[in-house]
Amino acid sequence: MANSDLAYVTDLLALSGLRLGTCDMNPFRPPARLLSTSEYAAMERRFAPMGPSGVTMMCSIAALQVCVDIAPRHPSRTIANLGCAALKAVDLSAATIADITYSVQRRTHGERAATTSRR
Repeated sequence: MANSDLAYVTDLLALSGLRLGTCDMNPFRPPARLLSTSEYAAMERRFAPMGPSGVTMMCSIAALQVCVDIAPRHPSRTIANLGCAALKAVDLSAATIADITYSVQRRTHGERAATTSRR
């Protein structure tokens, strides 16, 4: 079941020219904190004595929690439930997950479907 779900989502992403990542660290930017919260400052202080590896890990890996609704399979619902959280992680320029949903639906289902979903 999990393999068929993965194949299904992979195929949907491919329709939009997207693919799942193959590594757990971002190799394209140097490690730098994106959030200035007390939690991340405390983590950075804790990792600093261990050398650069701790801060690199904290700043360069992505942790993602996806909550999946149990519903009949439908391409747009699958994109909303599985794809958007992952796309949000890589597209930090989007203001909200709704922006990514809009963008993906527009590319996969046409402008009409995307316009309807933004109401």
